[in-house]
Amino acid sequence: MAAHRSPWTWVVLATPLAAALLFHLGLATVVDNGVQERWWLIALLVIGLTATIAWSAVACTLVTERWVPWAVGAAVGLSGLVIGLHVPTLLAGLIEFAAVGTFGRNARTEALQRIKFSVWKAMSFGITTSITLLLLAVAVFSYYGFTRPGADQRLKGALIDTAVIALNPALPKVLPNYRPEATVDELIRSTLPSGQSVLDNAQQNAGELSRQAVETELQNRGIDPGTVDLDRFVAQSRASQEELIRQIDGQVQHLSNELVVSTRTELSKALGIELQGDETGQDAVRAALTARYDHTLAPVAPFLPLVLAGSLFLTLAIFTPLFMYLTWFLGTALFWVLRAFHVVVAEQHAATVQTFRLRT
Repeated sequence: MAAHRSPWTWVVLATPLAAALLFHLGLATVVDNGVQERWWLIALLVIGLTATIAWSAVACTLVTERWVPWAVGAAVGLSGLVIGLHVPTLLAGLIEFAAVGTFGRNARTEALQRIKFSVWKAMSFGITTSITLLLLAVAVFSYYGFTRPGADQRLKGALIDTAVIALNPALPKVLPNYRPEATVDELIRSTLPSGQSVLDNAQQNAGELSRQAVETELQNRGIDPGTVDLDRFVAQSRASQEELIRQIDGQVQHLSNELVVSTRTELSKALGIELQGDETGQDAVRAALTARYDHTLAPVAPFLPLVLAGSLFLTLAIFTPLFMYLTWFLGTALFWVLRAFHVVVAEQHAATVQTFRLRT
């Protein structure tokens, strides 16, 4: 065991505080501005979280005075105030104090009671409970972040941007002509019917290619049947069909502006937004998602921070085994680094063991 009150005592006790500051500074950045595609922040937070609890346990096994676990827990909890001095942050700091303090006490007790010292086994008692408490503290910190002014708009923008990014490659499977950079009018023009498609759909819908079927299909497409010569179509010859296709194509070209405007108007009504002909497809998708978000989530907006914080806690809890293994790894790594630099030295102690047997 390391000698108490040696200069190395304070170095070892400072390691969990350094990890906690790293963790809380990263968390403060996320609370203030969100992740914003800086995914390295997530790795920083995971390492900071697990290093905090791991190095707290190592400190408490090497500096074995009774006050150490609670002093380390208090230092970790107070370091969370870099995020802000508010009721949620104070509550989160109190939870961190309980999590780190009890874990350090458990590690100290386990280390002192073992005949052969093992930092890995010292960190095994109560590790799941302590990690769960730390994840709960993260959820409380996030709740504070979700309730800050402007946080709802940042969250809304992040969710909508993520949805647009996900929909851009998926929409062409539903709308073959969809291109994110194309304007709304260009996308509508790409869907306008051709003479061949009108005849094909008429035959498919009616089961046969008749004058009545073609008239119905033209009306459905917004084209006046009187503008094409259906009388010649009665002959049902190949030449008459090709002539009819050319006439329909010409009429579609003639009515293209009118058809685009009417189609855009119908789409605007269906989506509940005012589509502009010169806005891009992805901007139109973003506007539609924004309208849907406002319509669906606006009534429950006051409850969103609590729901999101709870969802974050449940999501993080799924990865508890990962946090546990990282804690073991980082704690063991610190211990062996200290041994490698002779900060930790081994001591041999003689022990008297008493056993009992039946009298012979």
